[in-house]
Amino acid sequence: MPPLKKTSPFTKRCLHLCIGVGILVCTVAWRLVSLQIVDEERNGERAERDCIEFEVLPAQRGLIMDRNEEILTNNILYSELVADRYHLRDPKMVCWGLAYSMASHQEEWKDMDGTQRTTLIRMTYKALLANASIKKDDLSEYRKAAQEVDEGAKGAMQMLKEQFDEKIVAEYCEAHDKLVAELLAPYLNLSEEEILDKIQQNDREKKIQNIVLVQNLTEEKAEEINEMLTRARIHGFKCQSNLRRSYVSPESLAHVLGFVNRDNKGMEGVEAKFDSYLTGQPGSREYRRDARGLRLPCAEDRLHPPVHGMNVKLTIDMKLQAIVEEELLKGLTHFRAPRGCIILVEPKTGDILALASFPTYNLNTKENRQLLQFDLETKPEDKDRLAALNYAVQGNYEPGSTFKVIAATSALDNGKATLNTPINCTPVVVPGAKNPVSDTPRYYSGLKFYEVLKKSSNPGAYRIGLLSGWKLYKQYLERYGIGKTTGIELPGASAGLITDGNNLVNFSRITYGYSVNVTPLHMAMVYAAIANDGVRMKPRLVKSIYNADGSEYVGNKEFEPKAVCTVMKPKTAKDLRQALWTVTQEGGTARRAHIPGYHVGGKTGTAHKVQNGGGYREGRYAVSFAGMVPVEDPAFVCLVVVDDPRPTDCKAGGGSVCAPIFKAVATRALRAMNIAPADPAEAEKAEKAAAAAIASGASTSNPPVKLSSVSPSTKKAASSSSRKSSVKSNAPSSSKVKKPAASSSSRRSASAQQRKKTATR
Repeated sequence: MPPLKKTSPFTKRCLHLCIGVGILVCTVAWRLVSLQIVDEERNGERAERDCIEFEVLPAQRGLIMDRNEEILTNNILYSELVADRYHLRDPKMVCWGLAYSMASHQEEWKDMDGTQRTTLIRMTYKALLANASIKKDDLSEYRKAAQEVDEGAKGAMQMLKEQFDEKIVAEYCEAHDKLVAELLAPYLNLSEEEILDKIQQNDREKKIQNIVLVQNLTEEKAEEINEMLTRARIHGFKCQSNLRRSYVSPESLAHVLGFVNRDNKGMEGVEAKFDSYLTGQPGSREYRRDARGLRLPCAEDRLHPPVHGMNVKLTIDMKLQAIVEEELLKGLTHFRAPRGCIILVEPKTGDILALASFPTYNLNTKENRQLLQFDLETKPEDKDRLAALNYAVQGNYEPGSTFKVIAATSALDNGKATLNTPINCTPVVVPGAKNPVSDTPRYYSGLKFYEVLKKSSNPGAYRIGLLSGWKLYKQYLERYGIGKTTGIELPGASAGLITDGNNLVNFSRITYGYSVNVTPLHMAMVYAAIANDGVRMKPRLVKSIYNADGSEYVGNKEFEPKAVCTVMKPKTAKDLRQALWTVTQEGGTARRAHIPGYHVGGKTGTAHKVQNGGGYREGRYAVSFAGMVPVEDPAFVCLVVVDDPRPTDCKAGGGSVCAPIFKAVATRALRAMNIAPADPAEAEKAEKAAAAAIASGASTSNPPVKLSSVSPSTKKAASSSSRKSSVKSNAPSSSKVKKPAASSSSRRSASAQQRKKTATR
């Protein structure tokens, strides 16, 4: 057997090299197989987390509009700079910003290309992170823990404490905060100290939550800040887009519209009551970034568009709302009152055409609008609460004489009396009462039924109530909705309060509007039922709802007008309207509500204000007037309530304070609604007189009734003469209150022709 050849050293080296290369190839191959197949799912998820960014697309909050589709709200797109407090205290994130800052200040930085700079930043980052790590030579445990922690931000913070030296991390975070403040200050209207204070706020309060540094950034400014933060490797900040609610006329309709909080959630008014309709569903957009952090185009299936909120159409007419708000403020200022409201209702549908309460506030700035110089009681700390109170819906008051129509309804509807039934109006002693029921300082021995309303006699109202008795009278309280919420689509509506009428003292007081608490809206709907031939409608504030694309909401039937109940027979309602018409005629308590050319019906109310501890305040009143026009076929009911007036030119009362305000509102509303006068000649005469007064510089408003100008003897004689003549001249009958021959459409046409004729002259 031949001897084996001795292997040369070169061959051995080649063999070793081939084995090494083979092992290397096998190792790389296995690693590739592991990455692509074995660990595909885990690595894919990690890659997704590293390169995918989600952007929330805010949904438009639905718009609110008036009955003529005048837009009342807007949504303004803005950006806000938000800091993630967890990331600002995560050394892994903080070190990136510090590494960039340290590297960029090296002398050789300017001479480096992009790759070299990236390498320097990474080396600096690793050195900083290793310096803060408890286990200096191994950060894999930290990375593993960071991926597996699932206890939320608090658990993650605890994990950081276990992996890193707290003292060093605190130094890093402090340096990073100062760096961020220095970088952001030129872009924001804030000093470095103010930015530091905001960033470190959560440290002081020991909270883990996002911090809003600044709001209302423009899109251009937000893009500049994002680019700067990305370039400086600053993590934990983002400029996110959002929508802010804005109001077109922020000082108008505040209590009806309400407002939203920072998260666009309705807090008051329609915004709160219809929040589920107005709120949309936010969408999202998915972005992918490459290794350098640059945004890549996204596929269509990564876009989830937002679903915008529905639009709400109100029954409010902003032309009428402007009239009501203007006249209310003017009246409160003239009569020196701190609070009041006006409600305009369409009787046949229950639609709220206008609703104004004062004090109020600016919807955009939340700044209060109050007449504090006339408010003797409100403490400064309570002014915000009072401005937010919707007095028309949430305010409770004793209505006084406007409540007398309920006793009249009960008696007329059950045949206990007619309009001309004589009623004893002398003072009456009620067992258990401290004082008799009287009309002091006035005195009436006897009046006809309709004159009890015309003259507003308290003993007369009580005796009319006695014709029915408490049991029957109470049924009409319930039919009118007294003691229950009205059902209006606003939060916080009050139900009011009725005392027990089985007590004769309470019953006597209830018949003329004391010992009962109602809201102004309650009384507006009482008179709307009379105006609507005895049918009480549910007050309606929302007319319809539409989807964002303009299509009609399928559930709109629930917003159609709803009749709650029939309070009285149509004839009873007609008789009451005739009686209420006499109130505005000569000798009535509301002659200042008379509008030339129109038949106006209504009732005044003057009630003493309750004082703390019981009893009533001398000379302090809540006054009101509820009116309708034209009385034969009312187009609207208008209620005016003024709380605690202190006029200088007349005595405080429903006829002297609220009746003129009603006249100013109703006169302008009739023109705005194109309702023709029943007596064009009288209306034309009044217009000429008003024009002449304007030309001469005289006031065109109703002069206040100055009782001081009449001597006591003259007043007594005038009162006696007025009583005798008023019964004869103003007795209600079918011939006194005639329906205009024109229909509602022809009335509008006639009104337009009349105005054209007057303008020509």
